Amino acid sequence: MYNKNKIASLLPRKLIYCDVGARGGIEGPWKQFRDIIELISFEADREEYESLSEKKMPDDKIYPYALWREPKDVSLNLTRARGCSSIYEPNTEFLKLYPDAKRYNVDDVLKVK
Repeated sequence: MYNKNKIASLLPRKLIYCDVGARGGIEGPWKQFRDIIELISFEADREEYESLSEKKMPDDKIYPYALWREPKDVSLNLTRARGCSSIYEPNTEFLKLYPDAKRYNVDDVLKVK
């Protein structure tokens, strides 16, 4: 286990943690450092964005955008297991090789910024 206070004493400021596809919020092992992290999150799924916004700490920044190589609207493929959602379409032939491939089935497609 890391000594969070010792790490914090070595830092000139908080660590910046950028969570792209922030569904579910910050995960371990980063949770143990929550009070020395400045959190910047991107979550394009509007429903999850709203959920994260309700739970965020005062200094957290959360944006309802997908990240892409250029500014434009993109299609977000919302899969059955929402954590598997992506701008990319699932490769169903490849995914059939793994258990529970149905979690990658696309339920909806959203246009997002």
